Amino acid sequence: STGMKKSLTQILKWLRWPNLIIVFITMAFIRYGIISPALHAESIPLDLSTLSFLLLCLTTLLITFGGYVINDLFDQETDAKNKGEKRAIGVWLSASKAWAIYFSVGIIGLLLATYLAWTENKWQWLWIYPLAVFLLAWYSKRLKGSVLIGNLLVSVFCSGVALLLPFAEMNSISKMHNGEQMMQ
Repeated sequence: STGMKKSLTQILKWLRWPNLIIVFITMAFIRYGIISPALHAESIPLDLSTLSFLLLCLTTLLITFGGYVINDLFDQETDAKNKGEKRAIGVWLSASKAWAIYFSVGIIGLLLATYLAWTENKWQWLWIYPLAVFLLAWYSKRLKGSVLIGNLLVSVFCSGVALLLPFAEMNSISKMHNGEQMMQ
């Protein structure tokens, strides 16, 4: 029981669960605290169903977690020096298993993103997922050492979480902005 508790604690720490919760809360606040009340005041429905919103959140969380995994994979040498036994990869998780987790998370996320694009008939959204995955890997491999470009890319990702929902709700928001109201 103690070993299992320790393993669960290690996994949750490696998942960086507080950061993932912050991402989800940010997305929920933007949807239910800002966009939904503004649209409701104008009698305009949300574009995304609750299920689509949750799938968008899950896809975003998978991108975020995948970014943490790839970062840890490319930082193994540095983490071995700086974190010692507190790191995951090389202590309680092999690099090959971490790569398997990274690719599994990436594939599941891409499938969810594809399903979301299909159900919402927004195929133009599909480019976001592979671009985000690529940029996070590129950052982890090449840009982390670049103070300006690396930090700029991290800032774009952080603000991207906040901008994702207004982008997804663009049709409804534009109706509100243009003063159009839906006939009920």
